[in-house]
This record gives sequence, structure tokens and C-alpha cells, in this order.
Amino acid sequence: MACVTFSNEDLQLGSANHNRPLYVIGRIGDKRINWILLDCGSVVNPFPLRVLRAIGITPNQLSPTLLTIQGFNQVGQKALGTVTLKVELDNLYTDALFHAIDADTSDNALLGRPWLHTSKAIASTLHQCLKYTDEHGNEKTIRGDANPFHGEDVNYADAKFYKSADSGTSQVLLSQRKSNQRENPKPLTLPQKVIRVVNSYASEAKED
Repeated sequence: MACVTFSNEDLQLGSANHNRPLYVIGRIGDKRINWILLDCGSVVNPFPLRVLRAIGITPNQLSPTLLTIQGFNQVGQKALGTVTLKVELDNLYTDALFHAIDADTSDNALLGRPWLHTSKAIASTLHQCLKYTDEHGNEKTIRGDANPFHGEDVNYADAKFYKSADSGTSQVLLSQRKSNQRENPKPLTLPQKVIRVVNSYASEAKED
């Protein structure tokens, strides 16, 4: 495997101190999706049911699983099932095994260690980018979304880390929708007081 390095030239925010998570935009299945979170602390790839339905997959199409996903508070979230989907980030084409969960999340998809290791990709929240090598050994860089929050999305807890970002052009294609409400063309967002914990759904996984 070719060597992948990070330098000061890769710092997307220059010398500025920040606490941003790493969001990217890509395609999952045949849909373009924003708020894809790259999380080295997750041992699975959780996928919220609302997004699964948005890309045209129903729960009865999932493969069965006995996996229970636990967070930092040891509260278990039973996975509804699994599905393998094509993931496209720029010119990086891979497959990912997702565990569907019926839960409100402030990301549209989470790619954790299983995907990062299989893709031989290295994510840096400090540098706000993802690096990998192509089949010819050339180092490639995928930059994080510099301004993922727009309009009502600024109510998200993570939005405070992007206040200094410029207007940007990232297109919001899938928005957070409360699980206890019916389908509505108007997107809904989480209340401002909700504090997002990156590993809340995926810090530990176990089989029953």
C-alpha cells in the first residue's frame, strides 16, 4: 500500500483552530446525499430509516441481523437489518454494509471504521479531508463539505462550528425529519437544544 501523508498544505481551514466533524457529499445507491459523516470511532455504518426510504429501499428488503448497537450511555439500538449499497465519493467507488436504524440522527449516513478500512482511506477531521491511493498508487484527496448547513439547518448543534464559513454551494438534498411525523414535503430540523454526540449510535456493537 502506498504511503498517505498529511501536511499543513492539506489544512482546509489553514491555521485556524476548529472542532468540526468531517462531513462529505457523495452518492449512496443512486441518490446524491449530503451530511455523510466520516467517523473513525464507529464500528458499524449506521443508516437512518428515513434516508433508506428516501433512496427507495423498504425495510422488507433488508437482510436480517441480530446486532444491537450501543452508545456511550450503553442504551441499545436494535438494528432493523443490513443492506450493501454502492458509495461514490468523488472518484472513490466502493461498497458499504449499512445497518439500518429507526432513530433520529443529525447525519444522513455514517461511514465508520469498516468502510474506512475496507476502502483503505484515512480521514482527518483536523485537515477536513479524506485521503486514499488509487490503483496506480497516486494519492487522492476528497475535501470535506465546507458549509453543510443552510437555512433551517443552522439549528443543528454542529452548525455552530461552521459560523465562519462562507455561503458555499453545497446542495441539501435530504433533510432531517422527525420520526413521529408523517411524510411532509417541508423539511424539518432538530430543535436547537439537541446536542449531537458523534458516537451516540455506534461506539459499540454486539450480537445478542
